[in-house]
Amino acid sequence: MKQITIITPSYNQAQYLEKSIVSVLTQNIPNLEYIIIDGGSTDGSIDIIRKYGHKLSYWISEKDKGQSDAINKGLGKSHGEIISWLNSDDQLMPDTLRHIASLFEKHPDIAVIHGKTQLFGAIKKPVIQGAAADDLEERYLSAIPFPQPSSFFTRAAFEKVGFLNESLHFGMDYDFYVRMALQFNFLSIEDVLSKYLLHAQSKSVRSSAAFAREWSWVFSKVLRSLPYTGNIINDMQLLSLYREGNDTYTVMKSYSQESIRKAFYYHLYYLVVFLYQAIEKGKVQEITHYIYKTNPDFLRAQKLSNIYWKTKLLPHRFISLGRKFTR
Repeated sequence: MKQITIITPSYNQAQYLEKSIVSVLTQNIPNLEYIIIDGGSTDGSIDIIRKYGHKLSYWISEKDKGQSDAINKGLGKSHGEIISWLNSDDQLMPDTLRHIASLFEKHPDIAVIHGKTQLFGAIKKPVIQGAAADDLEERYLSAIPFPQPSSFFTRAAFEKVGFLNESLHFGMDYDFYVRMALQFNFLSIEDVLSKYLLHAQSKSVRSSAAFAREWSWVFSKVLRSLPYTGNIINDMQLLSLYREGNDTYTVMKSYSQESIRKAFYYHLYYLVVFLYQAIEKGKVQEITHYIYKTNPDFLRAQKLSNIYWKTKLLPHRFISLGRKFTR
């Protein structure tokens, strides 16, 4: 079995950390390399890490520059042929790593395998979430459409695309995986590989607007890297979503004009979801109105008109209350 490396970036999440650690150490596979990079926690996390220290391949606790920096430190210490990172409030499902190792053996041409996750915590009941089955190549360009804790990549792909961009704190996984998507093949599976905890302090709950900003930065760079994108860039600029720059991604695949435009609409869809969560009503209405004018079929297919009318008709406090009870 190929060696698998799991990296856990950790900072002041002692109430969740032990379950995350145990979910990795009980995978019961040979050649597991488990690395924990703690950012100098002061809440008891270090005691938990020390408790399992004899089973870890490497761990350190020191001040860092954030999650991307911590993951990069772990990547720099890693040796596994298959790699992933698992945040300290998430968990792996039993036997995930054995299953993933088997799939990579069967598919040597695949650089990334991703599955589904079980959302739990700040919601009424657990929900299974993963990438939709249609238009996956376009979705890979537009966002990170799969749950990061349920994704695994090869060392060969990592060595080709390099480390995470440490200037990004919310879109670093999208940036990282789109670099791979532009060069390598992915495999989507239906298996639930992880548990993703939603809580008041999790980034995905409290920082939706920041995710939208950084994802727009990444997609702007995607557009600069591909042909047939002049009109799309103009529309992104009209929507005040385009982020100027001269940098581009390395592209080893070819995409049709139709495929790139489809990716653009998927990107807008993900932004609407983030901005609705952030209750940025004006921006949600602007983007959904643009989609209505230019691609009404997509608006209907993604049911974005429901979000538009909620932001149009409901007061801020009602939207906030409704989101609280439907999470």
